[in-house]
Amino acid sequence: MLILFGTSAQAQCRTGSGPDFGDGIPYCSQLPAPPAPSPAPAPELRPQWLDFAAAVAWADSDDGSQFVGVEKQIDEQSARDAALKKCRKAGWENCEIATSVVNAVIAIGRDSNGSLRTRTAATLEEARDGLMAKCREVGVTCKILAVYDGTPEYF
Repeated sequence: MLILFGTSAQAQCRTGSGPDFGDGIPYCSQLPAPPAPSPAPAPELRPQWLDFAAAVAWADSDDGSQFVGVEKQIDEQSARDAALKKCRKAGWENCEIATSVVNAVIAIGRDSNGSLRTRTAATLEEARDGLMAKCREVGVTCKILAVYDGTPEYF
């Protein structure tokens, strides 16, 4: 009884091709390695919107009411934390968050009575215009001091 098992060959032998060229001694050489598989194509990266946040903190100081702001933070809580940290680092008392936004803008100004005012909106122009309109509505003039950008960006 003859049983044959299939095996995979790792070498290829040819008669008459040995070092002495034709002496009949089998000469074996390694089979060429199979080609490496092609790497899978990288997934296509598609642009997407990335949300951002901004926050303003204000406090009392020897020079009156002061403020600090942060922009382009990864989320609203990070923006609030960063604004409070910045306020405390300035050495001001009673630091508190005035306002915070995600995917919007904060305009801050000082009115003719010396009070700080904020306005939030979807765009820089809307925030500035809204702050000035609110000041006129309550009978004071305002000066825009800063604008903090928390608008989304397309990457």
